[in-house]
Amino acid sequence: EQLHLLDERYVVLLRHDHPLADSLPDRAALQALDFVLVASHVEPAKALRLLGLEPRIRLTLPHFHVAPSILESSDLAVVMPRRPALRFAARHALQVVEPDLGLPPFSVSIHWTWRAASDPGHQWLRSVVRAMSRMSTPLKKMPERWAC
Repeated sequence: EQLHLLDERYVVLLRHDHPLADSLPDRAALQALDFVLVASHVEPAKALRLLGLEPRIRLTLPHFHVAPSILESSDLAVVMPRRPALRFAARHALQVVEPDLGLPPFSVSIHWTWRAASDPGHQWLRSVVRAMSRMSTPLKKMPERWAC
């Protein structure tokens, strides 16, 4: 079984004063950037390859969490999902640029087996995840009603 949480799209994240940030209206302009590739997301890697940008990959990371520190101190850029990119930009000296990457939007869902469908703990967890996915801002403190 599954529960659809949200729809997402990929954007480019780079430092706020990147010299090329204002000149990225389309895919062709991406040729001037050097990229970080995040191995846990296959679609950006496919897009970079299809756009002929694979030779522009300078660094590969296992996940997005270390990318902000690297992007802040370099001219590298990363293709990543929009929501975490906006969060990173709000907390670091970074900006989100949304050129047409030629990537389709994607869905984020949670999945579970039929064996877990009736489990009270699993039902609770799904309700918390569902509620959090509907929030417009990140959760700062877990509400008391969600406590175990």
